[in-house]
Amino acid sequence: MAQTAMQLKDWAAARKALTAALEKAETVRTCKLLAELESGEYPDFDISSKWIARSTNASADPAWICNNCGHAAPVWDAHCGVCDAFDSLEWKKRELAFAG
Repeated sequence: MAQTAMQLKDWAAARKALTAALEKAETVRTCKLLAELESGEYPDFDISSKWIARSTNASADPAWICNNCGHAAPVWDAHCGVCDAFDSLEWKKRELAFAG
């Protein structure tokens, strides 16, 4: 909803939707959309940069994750697009692993 409102330059509706989303959880996508909102509405690149920085510590967004190989698919499918496993996609948060 926020993304559509931003495309229409309805900044108030976009801000309202993103504020509601933030109350539930601060996710990577929400932070990036807030950065886009700040740079589009004002444009305030300092605040936009702060939202981008916050996105690095935000919760991962849920996605269709293959239980077999871990691939994140953009849409659900009966088969994983990488390993071709059948019925292996599950809507869940991606677990990010960082090299040590």
